Amino acid sequence: RPHPARPYARRLSPKFWPARCAGEQRGRRANASGRHARKHAGESGEAIRINGTAVEIHRVDCSARAIARHVRIQRDRYLGRLETLSKALNATGIAAPVPEGSFYLWCKREGLNGWELAAEIAELSGLLVSPGDLYGDAGREFVRIAVVQPDERIALGAERLLNR
Repeated sequence: RPHPARPYARRLSPKFWPARCAGEQRGRRANASGRHARKHAGESGEAIRINGTAVEIHRVDCSARAIARHVRIQRDRYLGRLETLSKALNATGIAAPVPEGSFYLWCKREGLNGWELAAEIAELSGLLVSPGDLYGDAGREFVRIAVVQPDERIALGAERLLNR
């Protein structure tokens, strides 16, 4: 009998569910006792087929690897941006150490508060930065630069700093 909400769909017993693992053919039958449970090892993990139901562990593993690869790419991208700006700022006398775990560059120059330094950086390079006291009293002498712009814009700002 068709499902009442979907008259076009056929209702099948779990023993006849189509396989979802690589190498299986659709409609392959597995018995209820699990004797025909098959295990497929793959490069990225494994998938287990029990009673016609595919448990696809390899897809989860592939997704985790893709996420890890994306994180590595983003980390390297931000690190490159941080290093580019840090070198340019240090060359102009602004202390800008590369952070260990964020994409914010905290900079300071002796004798200037965050607002004065933000105005100087804007005049020299066209970069808009945030005065540190916006983030608390401890940041009063600093500016915070978020390196979230594309590499080309970061390089342009660094080039302007170096050519002044």
